[in-house]
Amino acid sequence: MLQSEKMNPSLLLITGGGFPFGNRETFLENELPIIAKHFKKVTILALHNGNGAQRSIPENCEVHSLDLSDSKKTKLKALSLVG
Repeated sequence: MLQSEKMNPSLLLITGGGFPFGNRETFLENELPIIAKHFKKVTILALHNGNGAQRSIPENCEVHSLDLSDSKKTKLKALSLVG
């Protein structure tokens, strides 16, 4: 079986510390490249307050940011973009 045939289609990774922004959840910086090899697509939903620059992520990863200070309506709209 080819490696691509074993891969799961996608993963939703919700980060409470805001990864890949800022300097929290540093363990994910090392683990994400390993995790990403097993999925065609990794969607990161970063729950944060907009602090810090985005760290590098593998090519098959995309980031959606959800600012915790946003209104409920804005949060729901952002969640509908994930997936």
